[in-house]
Amino acid sequence: MAGGITGIPTPQQSPVEERRQAVKTKTLGRTGAAHDDSFREKLEAQRRNMKQNQDRQESDQQVEKRREAILAKIGSRRHLQYNVIEDAAIVQVSVINSEDGTIVRKFPPDEVVDFVRRVKKSGRRSLDITL
Repeated sequence: MAGGITGIPTPQQSPVEERRQAVKTKTLGRTGAAHDDSFREKLEAQRRNMKQNQDRQESDQQVEKRREAILAKIGSRRHLQYNVIEDAAIVQVSVINSEDGTIVRKFPPDEVVDFVRRVKKSGRRSLDITL
């Protein structure tokens, strides 16, 4: 017989073997390099995002430490007050003693604010200062 034995059933694969064969076929059907490049790009993007998040958290922690250091220096008996001085285009911050309301310090000082006001009133566009 040229065609082989007829009438004998061919052995069937078990469901597990069929599944393995299907996975092999799918895997071999893909272009491996393109798949690997895409995977690597996604992985690198995730790593960059994780690094950015970690950097942001570290930055936030540093800001919080600085804020706590400033609060420790000025003490809890003091608070800050912000004043917008429109004619000088300056924001002046005052450190005020909470107990009696006295001004401890101003940033920038009143002298600087007055100087800027005078310069703006004079209409000068540039300022030549020689020391």
